[in-house]
Amino acid sequence: MVIAHILSVDVERWSDATLLAGRVERRVGQPLVQAQTERVLALLAHAGVHATFFVLGEVAQDNPQLVRTIAEAGHEVGCHGWTHDLLADLGAARLRSDLERARRTLQDLSGQAVTAFRAPTWSLDRRVPWAPEVISEVGFELDMSIFDGRHGIYGEPVASGRPFRLITAAADLLEVPTSVRTWSGLRAGGGFYWRTLPRGVVRDAYLSKRHPAVGYIHPWEVGPAAYTLPAGLEPGARLTMTAGIDRFAQKLDWLLRAVPWRPAREVVSSEEAAQWPRLRLTARGLGPAEEAD
Repeated sequence: MVIAHILSVDVERWSDATLLAGRVERRVGQPLVQAQTERVLALLAHAGVHATFFVLGEVAQDNPQLVRTIAEAGHEVGCHGWTHDLLADLGAARLRSDLERARRTLQDLSGQAVTAFRAPTWSLDRRVPWAPEVISEVGFELDMSIFDGRHGIYGEPVASGRPFRLITAAADLLEVPTSVRTWSGLRAGGGFYWRTLPRGVVRDAYLSKRHPAVGYIHPWEVGPAAYTLPAGLEPGARLTMTAGIDRFAQKLDWLLRAVPWRPAREVVSSEEAAQWPRLRLTARGLGPAEEAD
C-alpha cells in the first residue's frame, strides 16, 4: 500500500524567520514573498502536486491576490497565524484574537473553509498547554504545529511519532506531527533538512513510512537567495538561512515526483482519525488523555 504524505508550504517572508527576530525589520521581506510563492506554485503545477499552504495573516492582508491564486490552483489554504510570533509570546487572549482575524481573512480571500493551522516555528509545546483549546475553539480541526523531538528552540517528543488526537477540555484536534527521521536518525522533515540532505535519503525516509508524514518548505527557500542577511548574524543561523538554497528548486522538483504528496485535507480522514491515540498536552509534555483527566 502506497502512503500519501502531506506537503505543506509556510507562506511567510524570509524576514519572519525566528532566527532573525530582533535583527531585521519583519516586513523588509514583503517585496519578495509574492514572487517566491509564485515560484513554488509553478514547481507544484509542473509536477502535478497539490499542497496545504499555511499563510501568514499579515502576508494575506498585503497580498490578497496571492491567496486567491493559491486557492484557484487547487491548493488547500491553511492558517499560520496573523504575525510570526511564537505562541508563548502571544498569550491566550492575543492568540485567540489573532487566529480569529487570520482565519476570517483567509476564508474571505480563498473562498475555502480554513480548518488547518500551523503555529510559527513549531511553537505548540509544553510551554503553552492552554493553546490547543484556543486553536480548537476558534474553529480549526487539524493542527500541524508539533515538531516531534527536541531541537533548539522548538520541539515536543511524540512517543510513536504517528498522528494522534490532541484532546482539550471542550474538543479535540487532529494532530499530524512533523519530523521524519532516516534510518540513521537524521531528521528529514523539510526546510533546512531537505536542502542539505541527499535527495535519495529524503525520499527513502518518506517511502519507508507506514503512516502519513509531513514535509514542509518556505517560499524563500526556493532560491535564489535574493535577500541580505544582517551583518554579525551567528554562523549557525546564517547556515540555516542559506545552505542549499541556490540548488533547492531542482532538488524540490525531483522530490515532488519521487514521493506521493497530497494536501492535508486529502490525507487526513475523520474515519481513520477516530482510531488514533488520544493525547493531551500538559506542562510536562504529551501524555495519554485518560491519565490527565
